[in-house]
Amino acid sequence: AGELSMDGAAAPAKGGAFFAAATTKYGGTPKPTTESLRPEKEVALKREDVVAPEEWDPFTEAELEVAAQIATWLGADEWDRLPLDILACFVRGYAYRTDWADAAFAYLHRQIIWRYEEMRCGVLLDAPPPERQRWESLLQAGPIGFDRHGHVVYLERTGAIPTKDLLGEFDEETFLKHLTFSREALRAYTTANCAERKKRLYKAIAVLDLKGFRMEHLKLMDLIKKANAVFAWHYPESIFKFVVINAPFIFSSAWKMAKAFVLPITAAKVHIIGSSEKEIRRTFDELGITLREGISLDGNCRVGVFSQKMSATISRKGKTYTGKFLDGAKGEGLDVVSGRVERD
Repeated sequence: AGELSMDGAAAPAKGGAFFAAATTKYGGTPKPTTESLRPEKEVALKREDVVAPEEWDPFTEAELEVAAQIATWLGADEWDRLPLDILACFVRGYAYRTDWADAAFAYLHRQIIWRYEEMRCGVLLDAPPPERQRWESLLQAGPIGFDRHGHVVYLERTGAIPTKDLLGEFDEETFLKHLTFSREALRAYTTANCAERKKRLYKAIAVLDLKGFRMEHLKLMDLIKKANAVFAWHYPESIFKFVVINAPFIFSSAWKMAKAFVLPITAAKVHIIGSSEKEIRRTFDELGITLREGISLDGNCRVGVFSQKMSATISRKGKTYTGKFLDGAKGEGLDVVSGRVERD
């Protein structure tokens, strides 16, 4: 009941025999909704009773059964449109519940409705929200490397945000649209990484840099909480580790107290580190994080009314830098054979 997906790991076949078998077995069963689900405290299994497979492991027989029920409730068209990474997140994200299949479908269906609404508003399409370049200059974020498993490592420099400018130029609706676009961009990058490695990887490591964090940044917390509430529902099981660096002392102290009230499986994902570079490097080493030093550019260079494709990749190699412009010297571009970075 499986086939090789783009990542090389077994996954439920889309449509065809899998869907036919699923509807034969589960057709006619009542379709669950978020309103029909019982409270989580009544259906949650003990975490030690839940054996979580690695992301890259093939779907288990139990997971395939859940996927079959989801396929039946979604219907053929919606099932065929469902991306495999999203399916995996919801199937594995609710395995701790006794009503596993019901919860996975109900929350997945809610996410599908949300995605249609966001696409209608233009958030999840190819074109970024208005003033995207300005947004990215105020909230600096992006991929910085990979861990030993191949997970994307994503950095967000929250402490460097000029709060007054950001809140003055972007209202709540636009703020959330930009964060959603960023989240979708990370998902697209993670999916491309998964395909390139031929290994199912739908999680990422999030690194939050609080260097420069001041009291004025607390004004952002309400908006960030709203965004996180949306992402927690619509992107379950998408974070492998959450690392906070350059954390102020009060932040570390608050986490020590809050940690006792957080589920152990969640707390194990979180690492709070102060401003010690030695401690930051040690934690990165423990997590097997390798930082990517260099730049990657892709777009168009405009001269007057003419626009020409322009791309460049430059990375650090030992004490120098190498890379290429366009397709390199073997094609129509140039090779970068050495270089150095000088600071002003």
